[in-house]
Amino acid sequence: KIGTYAGIFSLTRQAIINDDLDAFGDWARKMALAAAETEAAQLVGLLTAASGAGPTMSDGNALFSVAHSNLAASPTAITTDTLSDARIAMRTQTGIDGRSLAPVVPKTLLVGPKKETEAEKILSSLSATTADDVNTFAGKLGLEVEPRLSGNQWFVFGDAAFAPVIEYSYLNG
Repeated sequence: KIGTYAGIFSLTRQAIINDDLDAFGDWARKMALAAAETEAAQLVGLLTAASGAGPTMSDGNALFSVAHSNLAASPTAITTDTLSDARIAMRTQTGIDGRSLAPVVPKTLLVGPKKETEAEKILSSLSATTADDVNTFAGKLGLEVEPRLSGNQWFVFGDAAFAPVIEYSYLNG
């Protein structure tokens, strides 16, 4: 459910003229920052609802569920294999009708501070000496760190420019 947030702020001409300390000069930036913080908190709230399963959708299943093919079978660390599993799940995602493919292009890896170093290691470029050492995910996914994510959960988000955004979630116990 989408909520609407608003506030009213009024200034008199006299208050603007007498603003020697520039208290109102930075108002727009502060309000934009507050809006971004509210939006981020709302998103994290959705992602972490119901112990990380997310909100219940109209089909009766949680946002992240086996029924939606967007939840890892078991908790796991961020590795080449688990990112590969997430990519396969996203690219083989079906549309609303449950039959037609709605392949999603993985774009962003979202982690909390506890997983940041682990994510950076798996996404970094390496000078491989053998084909087995090549990091297939270097340069493929962007990393976003959300300080409100306190656990070991991590998410892969699709590129909305190519298809509807679909998320894949891993819980790491």
